[in-house]
Amino acid sequence: MVKIIDLIKRSKRYYLLGKEVDQARAVSKLFDAVLKDPKVYIPKATDDLVAKYELREEQKNRVIDISERLKKARDIVQSIKARSRSPQEFYKSFFGTNMPANSGVKTFGFTVGVYLPGDNFQGDVVGEARGFSELSLEEILKYNTKQLNGKRNFRDLQVLSFKVNTRDPIFHLELKSKGPGETTVEKHELKHVIDAIISEEERTAEELSADLFSGDLRTAKELNGLTLKADDLKRTIGNLERRYQKMRENNLPEDLQEKARRSINSHKLTLSYLEKFPFELVVEAEKIGISYKDLSYIVAMTPFAKLEHRLKLIVDSKKRKQHI
Repeated sequence: MVKIIDLIKRSKRYYLLGKEVDQARAVSKLFDAVLKDPKVYIPKATDDLVAKYELREEQKNRVIDISERLKKARDIVQSIKARSRSPQEFYKSFFGTNMPANSGVKTFGFTVGVYLPGDNFQGDVVGEARGFSELSLEEILKYNTKQLNGKRNFRDLQVLSFKVNTRDPIFHLELKSKGPGETTVEKHELKHVIDAIISEEERTAEELSADLFSGDLRTAKELNGLTLKADDLKRTIGNLERRYQKMRENNLPEDLQEKARRSINSHKLTLSYLEKFPFELVVEAEKIGISYKDLSYIVAMTPFAKLEHRLKLIVDSKKRKQHI
């Protein structure tokens, strides 16, 4: 009797963990659908995916919440695009400033890519995305959705955009072979925007989620680049802390100091994720049939404190199911 009860409990646990993976796949395909066709009817696409993966009520509600934020983001980007007669006009409406010289802008369904010369970036930065904002994304979307039929006084939309350094040689090389929107840097920065839409409240390992999505993590793992990335982060943190100290010594405005503090804390958080991230479990999960792309969404939808435990359960359940 005990063994039968244990088997029932184990079977239920396998089922629930399988639904976690299905939820991530549903969200992944939802974003893919909007990237492929910005005019897609998001509520129906959401309902179809919920039905396809037979998601449980709690998971269904979370996917619907994500789809509603995605729809607002898509509507804002596409409405501004439809009303703009030129890239310069679009940029001015979206960001509230004139478009920088020698730059370009491209929409991707619910987000905007800005392509800038290297002198617009610090050091050898290849791309940037604000991702998570100090302001609530829900409030940003709510405010700007109202502007679509009002004064069109858009603001804080940087959270729905990413930047690419057009002078980066790897970007140029990939652009020729893969085409626009398919380069590693574009996918990486795009995933930051996706993760901001996915996770409104709890911070996740978003830098590593973006690495998984773009393919950076696999390459970095093979070349031992993760250690190099950690070293780069430590150097960046050191530089930022020295800069912040100079700000304090020179009594620069408090808002500038606060921005510097937030940047330091954000980089330290990313470093802690990098040092504690369960890479071995990610590699195991991929080997037993969960793609790096799906894993990227699992990471994005899981609070970091719960990530290692959840990945371990998913891997164990998948292995056990394969041996039943």
